[in-house]
Amino acid sequence: MGTIAVIARPTGPDTFTGIYVGGDGYPQATGRCLWKQVITHFHGDLEAAARYYIDDHPRGWYRLDEAFGRNECYCHDRGEGTDGRPMLSTQDQISDVDYTYVLMPEYLKIYRFGRPRKKRVTWDPEQRVNWEGIDQYLIDHN
Repeated sequence: MGTIAVIARPTGPDTFTGIYVGGDGYPQATGRCLWKQVITHFHGDLEAAARYYIDDHPRGWYRLDEAFGRNECYCHDRGEGTDGRPMLSTQDQISDVDYTYVLMPEYLKIYRFGRPRKKRVTWDPEQRVNWEGIDQYLIDHN
């Protein structure tokens, strides 16, 4: 099995809900693609991005790609389920998830299970993000 991630929207001050990304959930892949697509394709419109990533593809994602039109979901592109996983995941259900990406209004909040800190990446397209070294800043889900 690949590196599992969740793309989520906030539901409260410290809560969120979202859907699974089945493979290559590392920040260098999924995190970078998600951040880039929100800024470029969605022009920073987080509601539109959340509808696309979560509501329009309720079975989750196989993978995200740097090129927006090349994302692959389980429900439309692969015609599969999510290996028995629930379509939506809340913060309490993600103990087996490696990374979580929460679409916050001012930034992308990134968690990594088992790490002591969090990372916030603002939606500023001019920001230089070290996606390769971002792991050292990530927080435990609890």
